[in-house]
Amino acid sequence: MLIRGETPVGVFSTEEEAYEAGIKQFAELPFLIARVEEGEPPHPAGLELLRQMGFLARAGMSDEDIDRFLETVYEDRSHQHPREVDPR
Repeated sequence: MLIRGETPVGVFSTEEEAYEAGIKQFAELPFLIARVEEGEPPHPAGLELLRQMGFLARAGMSDEDIDRFLETVYEDRSHQHPREVDPR
């Protein structure tokens, strides 16, 4: 699936087809290619991540900057593990 911002643009048989369509339609503007498979709907946190990435792209951040930003954010949270709570 080809996505620009938060808007799905089209569904393609291969990632290469989606990439070519993205280049033709958006030239140098950022776009996202997402693999769509049958199964459970995405977790809300994953959808929120896609929204954040779209916002950052619209704000003018490069793909590399977005990747670094997300790595930093999620590395900072990696120490947060669910704790078991004794209900007694």
